[in-house]
Amino acid sequence: AFVEEDLRLELVLERLRRAGSRVAVVIGADGIRSMVQSAIHGRIPSRFSGAVAYRALVPRERVSHLPVEVTNRMGPDAHVVTYFVGEDARWLNLVCVVPDSSWQVESWTELGSADELRSAFRGWSDPLCEILDCVVAPVFRWALHDREPFEEWGSGCVTLLGDACHPMLPFMAQGACQAVEDAVELAARLAPSAESGDRAGVPSALRHYEDARRTRTARVQRMSAGNRDRYHLPDGPEQVRRDAGFGSSGDPLAPFDWLYSHRSGRDE
Repeated sequence: AFVEEDLRLELVLERLRRAGSRVAVVIGADGIRSMVQSAIHGRIPSRFSGAVAYRALVPRERVSHLPVEVTNRMGPDAHVVTYFVGEDARWLNLVCVVPDSSWQVESWTELGSADELRSAFRGWSDPLCEILDCVVAPVFRWALHDREPFEEWGSGCVTLLGDACHPMLPFMAQGACQAVEDAVELAARLAPSAESGDRAGVPSALRHYEDARRTRTARVQRMSAGNRDRYHLPDGPEQVRRDAGFGSSGDPLAPFDWLYSHRSGRDE
């Protein structure tokens, strides 16, 4: 029944049938605008966060004299994350998040401009402004969207994976990580059916996969959304307490053991 909700998905499945393929399982790993998700749940608009992320690169040699390893510079209503990427860490990657209700296009390829980016952070620290002055084209502008967690992901032999079922804001850097965890868990759950050739066990395996992942991904979604507010606090008592916590002794990652020590594909 799910294919009747989306003609494009029905067409894909019909082409597979005509080609002689026997479809045992449908996995919607097709992103926040998933056609498989809309076929299961109906068309549910994503939720715009009110913020956009500018993404840009700076050649390493232009900023080698600056404090630019992995940093998260936070200020009122905005923050900038920097880290090196590429062969021999040749590029400094910038993710610069600012409020902007006028731009709601959820895309990785929409172009922004370096001048817009610099203007958004005018008056910030001298090192950051110097980094932004070294940005090279292209600059991309990405409206940040998510959704409330779904209570159910799939039905029958259909399930979802990654942003199709748990799109999240990037403020814990976990979107791709959680999709990989999904894939590991899904493979483990489907392995017995794949090895035995027993298609009858697929729907049950998919429900076990969803049950194993849903609570965890919902927690990451909500914490990611919460970090937007935490990173963008105005100057004041809350901001002072936040900064003091960053500077406290001890392992700063200890509160996240539940996140980073997780092993998908194992019964817990």
